[in-house]
Amino acid sequence: MVDCLSDVRFNQDAFATLRLPEGHKRLVRSLARQHTTGKDDFDDIIENKGKGCILLLHGPPGVGKTATVQAVADDIKSPIYAILSGDLGSDLSKIEANFRRIFRLVKRWRAILLVDEADIFLDWRVPGDLARNNFVGGE
Repeated sequence: MVDCLSDVRFNQDAFATLRLPEGHKRLVRSLARQHTTGKDDFDDIIENKGKGCILLLHGPPGVGKTATVQAVADDIKSPIYAILSGDLGSDLSKIEANFRRIFRLVKRWRAILLVDEADIFLDWRVPGDLARNNFVGGE
């Protein structure tokens, strides 16, 4: 069932229309382009630990976090694999298995992973709530 497949049409004007401060735009574009060129030899003491590029975009709804990701993806000609944090499950082993599967696909497709509502993983732990504390990171 591949008869209807076609090449992705990237919007090369999307990045120019982002309403971000110029310094922020230059930084985001530079990080994305440097990461996708494959020319970065930097690594951490632990092999392959420093090979990822993670950006945390935060702000209230409607300020353009998702639009920024979409514009960057168009700019560097990469597909987006978008998930909601709730799609990963609530059991730690299920979350880890889902992330492993997703990371394999993202790497194979050279895609940008967009985890929408990822702030749930950055929330504070609550005494006595072991299930919730399994997947939140704050002390």
